[in-house]
Amino acid sequence: MSAREVRGYAAGTARARQRAPDAEWLRMGEVPILDLDAVHVWRADVDSFARTVPMLARLLDTAESSRARAFHAVIDADRYVIAHGLLRALLGRYVDADPAALRFETGLYGKPRLDAAMYGSGLRFNMSHTYDMIVFAFARERDVGVDVERWTPEVECLELAQQFFSRAESAALAALPRDAQRAAFFDCWSRKESYIKATGLGVSHGLDHFDVTLAPDDGAALVADRSAPDATHRWCMRDLELARGHSGAVVAEGMDWRLERFVASLALVSA
Repeated sequence: MSAREVRGYAAGTARARQRAPDAEWLRMGEVPILDLDAVHVWRADVDSFARTVPMLARLLDTAESSRARAFHAVIDADRYVIAHGLLRALLGRYVDADPAALRFETGLYGKPRLDAAMYGSGLRFNMSHTYDMIVFAFARERDVGVDVERWTPEVECLELAQQFFSRAESAALAALPRDAQRAAFFDCWSRKESYIKATGLGVSHGLDHFDVTLAPDDGAALVADRSAPDATHRWCMRDLELARGHSGAVVAEGMDWRLERFVASLALVSA
């Protein structure tokens, strides 16, 4: 890693550590007010919502229902229904609308959003899910992206890092002790995914044109984006602080927001 890249990583780490700590995850059955200077992230454990699948399935539109039926494995179909049904349940409460009647449109690179003609363009959202967990992010008047990853043991971390990460990230990962590499890999992956989801570009521009922090005990931070030099001043990245075995991050536009984290309860569906 060059001296310039090392300085960049150090600066990103320093910025991350200066940010104020967030509140703990709060279990909620109601959607609180979403202020302009806040980003709400909700966590849902898939197993906790297993018995709500029939109820959540009724909230899906025709295309979503067809997609759910296309899964070969029941567990994958149920996970899809829970994720998309619960997203609709939360969105319906944020915009005070019938969840089953919500309509969506997509951005230039396919990022979904609420139909602006019906609901305005103020509420932005994003979703990610892994085997046993789903996370949702919501913000007003600012773009947002979120990602969650489970530390799967079969992943060849160093090989994938060389293939997808930037040279600086790949070198930083390889320099870590072997027993720290898996957590650092998934921390890095979730931070990168949340960033490209927030910008709306997705993987169309690759993952190697920007750098994020990944060393143990380093807070999440965007270090540099070589395709957008001002990105480090436009986007703020935060860790979700999940239980060991999972990595998660959220990225939102602007530096003036606080993170509020909630655990979704069954009351969101049954009420």
